[in-house]
Order: sequence, then structure tokens, then C-alpha cells
Amino acid sequence: MNRSGLSIVCASAVGAVSVYLLSPEWLGPLAAAAAISAFILAIIVRVSTATESPSNPMTVVLLSLANLPEQPLVKVAKGWPLSLFSVLAAFLVSVALAVLVRANA
Repeated sequence: MNRSGLSIVCASAVGAVSVYLLSPEWLGPLAAAAAISAFILAIIVRVSTATESPSNPMTVVLLSLANLPEQPLVKVAKGWPLSLFSVLAAFLVSVALAVLVRANA
């Protein structure tokens, strides 16, 4: 398993275990900090992705109003922002799933 895959598995395990080990007062700020960090990293990943110049400015405006990317199939550059975003996303998903399991238990 490569380093990013191992990081995602570890982040998922830490997220699930943190729900059971931390008190509920700590889960909100922990999840909020992870969500804010993931949002910032998503912006960094989006900005660092090189795109070609748009063919029609009106298309760019309409796509931005619909909150759609100009070129959805552009390959995202691999690097530390994408790796950290993946780890934080896995952490948040595992926290959410563990909270649901704990609430229904």
C-alpha cells in the first residue's frame, strides 16, 4: 500500500476511535477544525490545477454561477494539498459514520 493509502486508512481509524474516546464536547470543534482545513486545502488544490484558457467568456460566467468547474475532466496535480485533503475528508467521513453508529447503538 502506498503512503497516501496508508494515510487515509490511519485517518479513518483515528476518526472512528476519536468518537469513542473523546467526550462529545470535543467532537464539534474537532470536526469543525477538520472541515475548515479541508475547505482551505480544496481551494489550494483547485487553484493549483492548471486549466486551459476558456474559449467563451459567457460560458465561464454561466458555469461559475452554477458553481461548476470550467473543465471538469482536468487532471488534478498530485502533491501535499491533495494528500492532506484526502486524509481530512477520510477523517470527517469516519467521524460522521462513527457518530451515527454510536447514536443508534
